[in-house]
This record gives sequence, C-alpha cells and structure tokens, in this order.
Amino acid sequence: MKASLKFYGVATWKGFRVPSGSSGYHSLGRVVDLAREVGGESHGFRFIQLPFNLAMPEARTLSNQTLGGHQVSTLGRPLGWG
Repeated sequence: MKASLKFYGVATWKGFRVPSGSSGYHSLGRVVDLAREVGGESHGFRFIQLPFNLAMPEARTLSNQTLGGHQVSTLGRPLGWG
C-alpha cells in the first residue's frame, strides 16, 4: 500500500506575526504561489499554525499580508485567496 501526503501546512512562531520586510517574515501569498508552482492547482497546502492569543494578537491585528493589492492580516482572509 502506497502512502501519500494529502494535506500539509507550515508552522512558525513569528513569521506571520511580524511586519513585511522584517527578519523572519513569511508572505502567505508567496507560500501559496510556491505550493501551486510545485503541486499545481490541486496542491495540498491547507494549514498554518502560529501563536494567536490576547498577548500575541498580531495574526489578526497586523496588516502584513498583500491580497489583491490590499494589506490584510494573516487571519483576515482564508487561504484559498487568488
């Protein structure tokens, strides 16, 4: 029986919680573009994991991702953008 990886994601402590241009910043749009480049439209990238709580609200409050020319927060839009 051949096992296959159906879905995957990325986990980062600060990559989605810092301003764009900062050391360690991750562009969610770029990650999705890479997933499409490698796996086509049926790529399995579906999940992100990062701290999000009262002490670390940046995933929702910091507009550090670009979507359609607009700045949005990491959790401001679903991953299926584009």
